Amino acid sequence: MDIFVARQPIFDRNLRCIAYELLFRDGISSVMNHPDGDAATLELLSNSFLSIGLETLTHRKKCFINFTQNLLLQKLPLAFPKETIVVEVLENVTPDAEMLTACRDIRGNGYALALDDFIYHPVWEPLLELVQYVKIDFLQTTTADMSSIIGRLQKYPIELIAEKVENRLTYKVASRLGFTYFQGYFFCRPLIIRSREIPSSKLNLLIIMAQVRDPNITMADLEKIISRDVGISFKLLNYLNSAYYNRGAEIKSLKHALILLGLEQLTRFVSVMTLTALGSDKTDELIRLSSIRGRFCELACPHCGLSGKAPELFTLGLFSLIDTLLDDTMERLLEKIPLSDAIKDALLQRKGNYADVLSLVIQYEAGNWKNVNEMVKILGISEEILPENYLAAIQWADALTL
Repeated sequence: MDIFVARQPIFDRNLRCIAYELLFRDGISSVMNHPDGDAATLELLSNSFLSIGLETLTHRKKCFINFTQNLLLQKLPLAFPKETIVVEVLENVTPDAEMLTACRDIRGNGYALALDDFIYHPVWEPLLELVQYVKIDFLQTTTADMSSIIGRLQKYPIELIAEKVENRLTYKVASRLGFTYFQGYFFCRPLIIRSREIPSSKLNLLIIMAQVRDPNITMADLEKIISRDVGISFKLLNYLNSAYYNRGAEIKSLKHALILLGLEQLTRFVSVMTLTALGSDKTDELIRLSSIRGRFCELACPHCGLSGKAPELFTLGLFSLIDTLLDDTMERLLEKIPLSDAIKDALLQRKGNYADVLSLVIQYEAGNWKNVNEMVKILGISEEILPENYLAAIQWADALTL
């Protein structure tokens, strides 16, 4: 059974990713013909998630997983390692005596609990004594209601998570209100400073990123770029000796590394390392997400009539957040770097087949399954390849951004 999984990062006040919420379903266009939806979901979670491996999805961070009322009563969370998951109690759960007993048992076994999309009502008081986290939706809750809820929660040892934080202003408001953690795509939005000039050092890095994607680049060219940068050389050797890539014997020399990796993989590696240098003052998750997008776009291209365009699609995904990395407009940045018209049209105008592939990746990472289904039809791509490609992209990006 294929399982479609996306992950949404949860940040602390220092914009460090401390956990992921996992968004999942059994398929995009298909519906499971099962008389008991909860039993079907139980089977899905027990078999598929455990076979995928939560560490693969979460990069050894905690993961928040939603559980329905019946699944909580069946104590499905106990099938997962308590060190790894946070059990999310959905807002439509009935907080009766039976549910309270189940949650108390789950908590007693050492699991952390969270209340999702919380709106205060006295019936939740017994559960509030058990949970470690309360999540409040910023799109569905007014500031006045939020202040009232926060005031009522102060007597409990609870950490607050702001959900649906989609821009920097909301993040700042949530921080002022006392939230400890933040979930949403605000970290993907640039903070535009109109009068700002790009430092020459970063402009050079941008140019290098574009140059290494030149289809005419040679191994000798790449060797020059790598050998004059101690940081890239060190990271290359570290990557090739990591658990993700390790082939047995330790790789000690740059020459050995270059021969082993090959031109295609080297260009990817240098691109990501350059991007990492560009975003040294940003959250690591931004680099990781850019890398996942690049690899996911690249892996998708042979399945949607774009064979031979893998290098450009990798570049497209990798550059899709460059405005956020440099806090500038995409228009200004693309004036300064030599990218193809197809890539520029996709990034600026959201036009063309390249833009459709990028849209597929963005919708998938957000778990917007209805939109993913639409993009699958537009591209003529088989939905069955998406879970495997997404997981492969995550593993590749995590190996590079250790």
